[in-house]
Amino acid sequence: MKYFSVSGAAKRPFYACLSKLLAIILALCILAGYQAIGFASASAEADGVYAPQGDYVWAVRGGKSNVYLMGSMHIVLPDYALSPNVIALINGCDAVALESDIEDEATIEAISAMYTYPEGDNLFAHLSDRGEAHFAWLCEQYGIKPWDLATLRPFAASSVFSELAADAMGFSFEGVDDLVLAEAKAAGKPILALEDGATIYERFTSLDDDTLERMCILASYGPVETAYSMLALYLTYIEGDVDALEAFLDGGGGSEPIGGDGLPIVFEKKDDLYDQYMQDDRNKAWIDVIEGWLETPDRDVFIVAGVSHFIGAGSVVELLEAEGYTVELVEFDQEQLAA
Repeated sequence: MKYFSVSGAAKRPFYACLSKLLAIILALCILAGYQAIGFASASAEADGVYAPQGDYVWAVRGGKSNVYLMGSMHIVLPDYALSPNVIALINGCDAVALESDIEDEATIEAISAMYTYPEGDNLFAHLSDRGEAHFAWLCEQYGIKPWDLATLRPFAASSVFSELAADAMGFSFEGVDDLVLAEAKAAGKPILALEDGATIYERFTSLDDDTLERMCILASYGPVETAYSMLALYLTYIEGDVDALEAFLDGGGGSEPIGGDGLPIVFEKKDDLYDQYMQDDRNKAWIDVIEGWLETPDRDVFIVAGVSHFIGAGSVVELLEAEGYTVELVEFDQEQLAA
């Protein structure tokens, strides 16, 4: 059964939202094996009314200026809105920082070039028999001809599936970070970046075929499962409960990761490189940048980045605390949020 037409999302230039798509892939890989857990309760809760807040903001103090960290979800449902408290905090800062400069044309061009194999190479040459069979099944489920994606690297092909699932669920790619950016621009704030986005993709493309197959192809599900994974993650995010979100991202209490073909995914030690490249190494690199802002007098900076960078072991919050800074979760006035 074909759930989607490729005439919509897959035909538009998906590299226009590269950082978001890769963040979605990472989140879904973390959720591998979690698919069947908690969906019943999440779907039931979806019938209720949610206050679109989910404000994850930490204040970092101990330097010559203050820094605020806001954990973002890169895709949201259209009714999501920044709370008045967050908007006030953005307006009160001297600059706003994103993960990378998502509007720099040179960076976008450099990253988009890494999404495809060089001429004469293709995805099928890098997949095992199981990976090729599962990729063909995914294409069938999403209504795509396998050869239409043959020039894409595994993470790029997976991003097409993720985008189609997100579109079908009604998610907007104007995520929390985009809303923050819009507020910053409206307030005339300087826009800073934590990293050079192209460098991250260069390292990512260096991962071996085996790891990329497991993390991006075998861990990809059909459209229904993927869409509900996104919904379950979103419903957890908007609750604003750091502990609940951390438990969710940890993978559902240690359940065995199962691939989209119903067979176990065998993760090896080298698969740690995936998380190391996309999370740990980036977090460590960001600390030097953030410390530079903290030690610049009279220049408070509001930072927005994927929420997974700020929770759990090895997070930016934990690393800043290890450097001697005080990091506290900001408790906003819920009555004001509801007003």
